[in-house]
Amino acid sequence: MTGFYTNADGVTNGFLIVGDHVITLSFPGAASTTALGVNDKKEVVGVYVPSDNPNALDGFTWTPRGGFTTVNDPNGVGTTTINGINDFGDLVGFYVDGNGNGNGMLAVP
Repeated sequence: MTGFYTNADGVTNGFLIVGDHVITLSFPGAASTTALGVNDKKEVVGVYVPSDNPNALDGFTWTPRGGFTTVNDPNGVGTTTINGINDFGDLVGFYVDGNGNGNGMLAVP
């Protein structure tokens, strides 16, 4: 199971529950991290807000072995959200283009 919470300082962090363990997910240098999806391999996806650009949203993946990776659609303008991943590593989400339109996306490794 994955999700997110806001701590006493007002910072949002993601989490992953594996058995009895809770793993906090906080993208390095981010103002907030929101975990939105997980697959059976415990690969987590979501969105984070960079500390240096509070108006941006960057998608991410996190794996137990590899840690965090930023995933942004090349057609997006500072707003990519990854909200699902299957066991093959296919990512689904959405982005906002230069005209302000929301668009769905599928990224296949």
